[in-house]
Amino acid sequence: MLVVGSAPEFPSGTVAVVLGSSGFLGSALMDRLSEAGLPCLGVDMQGTATNVDLTDPTQLRHMLSDFLNESPDSSNVVLTVATGRAVFTDTTERTFDEISGVLMTNVGIPLFALNEVRRACIDRGISGSFVLISSVFAKKVPQFDNYQFSERRSSEVYGASKAALEQMVRYYASVLGPEGLRVNGLAPGGIFDESTHSTLFTSSYSKDAALGRMSDRAEVVDGIFFLLSDRSRGITGHTLAVDCGYRL
Repeated sequence: MLVVGSAPEFPSGTVAVVLGSSGFLGSALMDRLSEAGLPCLGVDMQGTATNVDLTDPTQLRHMLSDFLNESPDSSNVVLTVATGRAVFTDTTERTFDEISGVLMTNVGIPLFALNEVRRACIDRGISGSFVLISSVFAKKVPQFDNYQFSERRSSEVYGASKAALEQMVRYYASVLGPEGLRVNGLAPGGIFDESTHSTLFTSSYSKDAALGRMSDRAEVVDGIFFLLSDRSRGITGHTLAVDCGYRL
């Protein structure tokens, strides 16, 4: 007889860190983690109480150390890297600064963050679960007709950077697994934002999704929450798509 257990969402002593916490997705995740009763540290380049140069591993190290010192009973760290950068200019006019900026934000910062949180977990003998935010465009080419209604076209370097991120999920999951640390990714589809998406764009995009709509921010946050929690304790190295069945 199969008995399905009911694992707690998070073990006692769990603390949460969100990089990119001032963003559209990161701010909603902060609210969700706080509602679950977790001590949360929201970090970004600007717009939060903890502003850190996320491209500087030393600053990340000191920030994590200070946070964990303030939580001496912490025994588990859940980290989400929700930093993201895109460019919307024409591919044929791509510049070095655009390429380097996107790659640093979408690949470099998550890499630094994983290394520093790993260091903190090993030094303190605590467990951890980490989620990196990818995109549906890591695997799929945008439907360019949709962008006749918007200037925010998805670029080649953005998709390439997210594909690299998903490879990093697999790589770090393999490296950190023996240390009791899990690494997963989550790939949202287009997340509806009424301040950004016009009715024409939303209608056009939705035709490419099996559910006939754009993704909702709350359901994306629920997916991140699941991957961070012990409900997903047997999952690592996986990137979960929350995209309403975009271009199946």
